[in-house]
Amino acid sequence: NGEQYVVQKDKTTGKTTVTKVEGGGLSPGESNLQEVVAGGKVDPSYFIAIPNDTTKYRHNNAFTFIRQNNKILLQLNGHVDSLKTKLIWNVNGKEACKGKAECEIDLSNEGNNKVKVLLDKVLLIEVAVNVYKNPVLTFERDGGYTGQYGFDDAQQSELQKAGDYTKLKLNGTDYYVPLLTLNSSQRIDVKVKLTDLVKDASKDSQFEITLKPSTAEITINSLPELKLNYNQLNALSTITIASSVQAAASYTTPAYVEALDQKNNVVGKLYVICNTVPVQDIVLVYVNIGNGFSSTPAANFVDFFNTRSHNQFFKNWHLLRYDTMNMSKEYKAHPTKYTSRDSVLTNLLNYYQKNKNGGVSLDAGKKYLFITDILVYNSAGQQVGGLARIGRHYAAIFKDGALEEATHEIGHCVGLYHTFDSSLGSRTIPQGKTKNYMDYIPSGRNTFFFYQWQIAK
Repeated sequence: NGEQYVVQKDKTTGKTTVTKVEGGGLSPGESNLQEVVAGGKVDPSYFIAIPNDTTKYRHNNAFTFIRQNNKILLQLNGHVDSLKTKLIWNVNGKEACKGKAECEIDLSNEGNNKVKVLLDKVLLIEVAVNVYKNPVLTFERDGGYTGQYGFDDAQQSELQKAGDYTKLKLNGTDYYVPLLTLNSSQRIDVKVKLTDLVKDASKDSQFEITLKPSTAEITINSLPELKLNYNQLNALSTITIASSVQAAASYTTPAYVEALDQKNNVVGKLYVICNTVPVQDIVLVYVNIGNGFSSTPAANFVDFFNTRSHNQFFKNWHLLRYDTMNMSKEYKAHPTKYTSRDSVLTNLLNYYQKNKNGGVSLDAGKKYLFITDILVYNSAGQQVGGLARIGRHYAAIFKDGALEEATHEIGHCVGLYHTFDSSLGSRTIPQGKTKNYMDYIPSGRNTFFFYQWQIAK
């Protein structure tokens, strides 16, 4: 009937007294009625439950939820029917609900919340509602990466500002979605980096992260999707991605793998672009100016293009043939024609067309790479490793030029500029700051960027 009483027991005499609390308030001198109710304990018959969960959360128990744009309905159970009009829900010291046996708690902010239910000023039950942050999964190249698949980690700041990448906001931080290219015969190991996996997640019986592809053509660890509990996620370091190709890959609307928490919030993402690899012919022309021919086999060049560089944007070069061109007499008679950066490529091409190709112009549907040991210098007196013209079908590498340089020059042939070329506008990156094949660094180049894939396709 809503009346309140204090039951007190004298510890010395064992005598019990019962005093009615007039007006539903605290009796004089009592700072907290809870302290004298049932020997200092709240009524154990009260518990809090949530919809679709049979668990009974009693006094001093804790709920654990992942952060989400949602609210959870807490429902008080016990002898409340006749009392609910006087119930007050207090969250972190502030009144949240009044006059009912249920109250919604916001789960959008991380933190530990104290929830008290009072009958007027009498505490019936107190529980904790702990909201933990979502973990974040970032995808990276595996440790053995040497260019065998395309991977743009989306971390180049100039390209982020240019709008090349999809940007998400995860745990209040910008998350740029990386991109992967692979062909239908590849199985790629991708490193998974985990941040913000807190211990509270291990207390959540519903915690689960699902790695889910957007299409059935993509598998993860040979599965259509991968579900991970707390311990499995904490132990995860790499995943294996494979894809079958049913249609041409799309750069504008690529397939993807999403990492989703148990509330379907995105906590990580990787774009996956898979395609068939069309064959294109290439001719290698070995040039001897008096020192013999290069000892690097033609197959080495083509294999490097097809497995460690141009495969990243789905080029599959077919070695149509390799020619040898002995021009030692020509070089001895006219050395300046072949040492100037401005004229060497044109003069090599003309000599080849006249002496090796029957005077016929080169087939524009094929690419031609001249492999020489000519020393060529630019106007600043610096040695030039190779030369090509943007979008043309021929290129050359010079003395000390090797596989990376050949990749770079043929990159020009398929339309790629230097990463530091000012004509790229907001995409221009200072020279020597990347491992991109179109940059200038001594060695160690192994990648192309997403925008370059689209140009070179």
